[in-house]
Amino acid sequence: MKIENEEILFLDARLTNLKLNDLQKNYLQVLLQERSIEKTFLFYLKQGWLINFNEFYHLIESLLQLKAIRNLNFYHAFQQKTSPLNKDFESQKSNTTFGINLEEKNFFRHLPTAALQAFKKNSQGIEVPERSLLIRENETSREMYYVADGELAVYKSRNGQKVRIATLSAGSLFGEASFMWGAARTADIVTLTKCRLIRFSYKESDFSDLIQKDLAQKNQIRFWALHAFMKSPLLKELPSDNIDELIQCGRQLSLRPSEILFQENSIGSSFYILVQGHLRISQKGKVINQLNQGDLLGEIALFVSGGRRTATIESLTDSILIEIPKDLFYKIISRNLFLAREIESLAWERIQKDQQRAQV
Repeated sequence: MKIENEEILFLDARLTNLKLNDLQKNYLQVLLQERSIEKTFLFYLKQGWLINFNEFYHLIESLLQLKAIRNLNFYHAFQQKTSPLNKDFESQKSNTTFGINLEEKNFFRHLPTAALQAFKKNSQGIEVPERSLLIRENETSREMYYVADGELAVYKSRNGQKVRIATLSAGSLFGEASFMWGAARTADIVTLTKCRLIRFSYKESDFSDLIQKDLAQKNQIRFWALHAFMKSPLLKELPSDNIDELIQCGRQLSLRPSEILFQENSIGSSFYILVQGHLRISQKGKVINQLNQGDLLGEIALFVSGGRRTATIESLTDSILIEIPKDLFYKIISRNLFLAREIESLAWERIQKDQQRAQV
């Protein structure tokens, strides 16, 4: 079970020794009431209040340092990679896919028959020992994986350290960007338990035309959305099942040339995927950037500025966007404290860079 939806068992006697700031005290009060991280996040969401995920993360760290939480899973989840990793493991291979019907799963459900058959042809079931380094950040391998069972952790390089940003469990798909477009791996993937995975190997003769034509045409919105998330420093680590959930619940929006999407300093409650067209970004009347097909916009307002837009967005051409509401996005990241904290940190970095660019 992921720690976000696990009921927390507190050692109340140790809570009096905590040294917390006012914000953390407020979070602790609600956490004691709601008894889980996910329910606490959803409590604040219902009130219309944004959470400072870094402060909440440090609250949990403080509770663990004082051993005020009895749940062992929390200690495992916050443990950094101090023990040696198995980097040269031998996976056990199977000709079966562990009884998984791919056509019933999210990514594969709407694929054309030829594409589905190509994936099946190039798939293999593997069993991987715990503490194995399955994927290394920045490498260029082109395998994609589906998690049949087990848990894996996603680690990202940040300030010279490896920081855990997500947990992958049964039903997750990962490695799509590398498989589809040959993109470099964006993170380390480490097995936390013994895992059974379905590995899909890229074969040029089977997939090149499918990806360029059949897949891209029949799944156009999803492909552009995947491109957008892959290019976003903030959101590219979202698991693909989360991306699918966002796309399916999003609303399609059309803009005419010169139409304003939102004004600087207005209050926003959504972010957007630019599926088609071109948009211009300006701050204080000065053009600072242009967005193109496959870009994300508006996500900073969800984390840093209290919902206030930091720039004006104007359409340069006929444009199509997917609008994703704040409430849906927060519900999804409330299930992953590590990822929420990473996204928030990157949002602060990005807004500082935008401010510097606007002053030049």
